[in-house]
Amino acid sequence: MTFNRLMIVFLKISLVSMLILIPVFAAEGTVRAAGIPIPDKSAVVVYGGDNNEDAGRNGSGRQRIMSLYGLLRAYCSEVTLVSLNDYEDRLIQGKDYVIVVGVTQEPVNVILGTSLSSFDGEIGWVGGGIEKYAEYGLMDGFKVAGYSNQFAELTYPFDVSQTSIDGKAETMLIGQTAQVPKLVALAEDGVEVVGTLSDGKERFPYAIRSGRLWNIATYGSGDANGAAFKDTIRRLLGTESPKWPSVYIKLDDISPFVDYDKLEQAAQWLSEQGVPFILELRPVFVNTEYKEMERYFEVVRRIQHLGGTAVLGNLQGWKPPDEWGTYIESYSDSNVTSPESPETLIDLALEAYMDAGIYPLALSGPPDLLFDPEFANALSYFTTFVQNGSWQGYARDLFPEETWTGRFIADQLFSVGSLGRTGQLPGTDIASVVKFTGENDWEGLQMTVEKLKQSGASFANLRDSEGEVAFGDKRITVSDGMITVNGQRAAYEEKPPDDQTPPPAGGELSDVNKRISQVLFIVFIVAGIVILFFVLAFVAGKRIDRNKHLR
Repeated sequence: MTFNRLMIVFLKISLVSMLILIPVFAAEGTVRAAGIPIPDKSAVVVYGGDNNEDAGRNGSGRQRIMSLYGLLRAYCSEVTLVSLNDYEDRLIQGKDYVIVVGVTQEPVNVILGTSLSSFDGEIGWVGGGIEKYAEYGLMDGFKVAGYSNQFAELTYPFDVSQTSIDGKAETMLIGQTAQVPKLVALAEDGVEVVGTLSDGKERFPYAIRSGRLWNIATYGSGDANGAAFKDTIRRLLGTESPKWPSVYIKLDDISPFVDYDKLEQAAQWLSEQGVPFILELRPVFVNTEYKEMERYFEVVRRIQHLGGTAVLGNLQGWKPPDEWGTYIESYSDSNVTSPESPETLIDLALEAYMDAGIYPLALSGPPDLLFDPEFANALSYFTTFVQNGSWQGYARDLFPEETWTGRFIADQLFSVGSLGRTGQLPGTDIASVVKFTGENDWEGLQMTVEKLKQSGASFANLRDSEGEVAFGDKRITVSDGMITVNGQRAAYEEKPPDDQTPPPAGGELSDVNKRISQVLFIVFIVAGIVILFFVLAFVAGKRIDRNKHLR
């Protein structure tokens, strides 16, 4: 009896020790997101004159269309943008999604109606005007009973703002929006109603799904309806919201003029927390041989070794192009590359960083760069674009042959401030960027990372996603966390010798593997202690039994 009790006590002690020790070491790590692949879907956005509302760079209609474009880019590797008047049937051939928006007051486009009637992908229709296309078979199962300017309340059945209780529908004030269609679902199979709009007297569907077509009544205004709209688009695209949102942490605007001590302090802390991060580097082209520049490169190499992944920032002084000037230049016969063209400057910047043993894996900047014709060649170097900042006011129609194809990582799609109120992140399957200025946002960085960890967010690592940067005879590739330059694994510890390929880096465990090794080491120690206790208890028990027998 004494032996059995002794064994139970030993086992309890061992179990408690394992439960305490393992989380202590595991806490040093952080939930990592899986590598995010380049999307394999494509979409076409057809917009009407309704989106010329408040004409100018900051017109509300144009801001909405660009918000939609950015949302789709996060899910699709290719997004074509074309006005209704310039629409061509070939544009949607072989595409996965078509989104029609802002055509409430537009006349019927027969080419669009005919091509949509035979399109076998998913169709999204935002706003009104679909009743004009009823003869093309786009309104099976629902109708439009008129329009209203009085809708001010949205009830949405899914939790998108983390304020609902027990998953119940949320009711949100959205502000009155003009010319919103009164959608009516008919009693037919295959028709789904998502949310309702109210003018204080009547309720009508916010969105209706009928077969392969979704009609969303309005963008609305305000954050609440914005979240509902994004969630409806996500459902249209057929994506599932994960339990753990993915976040990229980015230290922004790194240049030779930052405070190196504060920058390295932030990078060291992130590394100790097990949080991978992006390092956005300002392009440099000249005076790279100066001692000040050599020190800058040395600091960046050390941070790169701590787990920072370099991306190349936008050119200093870039301004959104003049749309009329761009239109005129498109008819120019000149094909000469200016020595100050973005392509030339990006080439020089990539060369300077690569020569210093620093390997940018993406281009970063405002989404306007995807429309700037002067950036077309430079963009083609990269398979990943990391958004930095909101839309600056420039856009133009992009046909498939002009569209940059690749992975688009959006700026944060949620409010960091909301974490303090709710402790939760809104469900989103889009990995978004939370950025900081490395030298002066130290407290904000710590606070936000801790809140994100508490909310259940996982931290994405740009190195875990396959990508490539190719220009001239140089090629930087990344796959499964390994960066290679022209086929050879990149070395981060020191600057590669002149005129030599960077040697393979090996023999040292990554931060994640180090933590796994530590946890396994503790498990083995605890297991050894358990076995030792078992042996001692067994021997003691035998002696007790022997003494009893001798008595």
